[in-house]
Amino acid sequence: TFPCPDSFLTKLNRDGTGLVYSTYLGGSGDEIILGTAVDPVGNAYVNGLTFSNDFPTLNPYQAAYAGGGDAFMAKLNRHGTRLVYSTYLGGSGDDEGGAIVLDSRGNVYVEGVTTSTNFPTTLNAFQPAFGGGFSDAFVAKISRSHDNNPDDGDEDD
Repeated sequence: TFPCPDSFLTKLNRDGTGLVYSTYLGGSGDEIILGTAVDPVGNAYVNGLTFSNDFPTLNPYQAAYAGGGDAFMAKLNRHGTRLVYSTYLGGSGDDEGGAIVLDSRGNVYVEGVTTSTNFPTTLNAFQPAFGGGFSDAFVAKISRSHDNNPDDGDEDD
């Protein structure tokens, strides 16, 4: 990784001549966004790497920083004015989110790499334990049911 005090997310208008929104996303440590996706109504989904124990979380799967560097996943409403949800994802080693994709049902899939032997896995996971070597890849699914307002994350519309 390289020095990057906080990540930011910017949305330009259709012809690229102006900002729709631009916002920081991070805590007191370093962050980097490594994957982005946008749903049909314009909500932004991002994931990456954080070294902050105060990264902003909302309705998290994992509320606390676990050490090393943790992956994070966040959804911002289509106006870039608030988080819909945000969570850490990691164990005691280094965990880094990479690509992020959405399926037609609104589920979010993230992939990344981990050196954590205690990375969170689910019951009946394909590979529930660290495989060895320096690092393992991971794939995680965040279901649409985790989202309190899956349509647009903005009840003010």
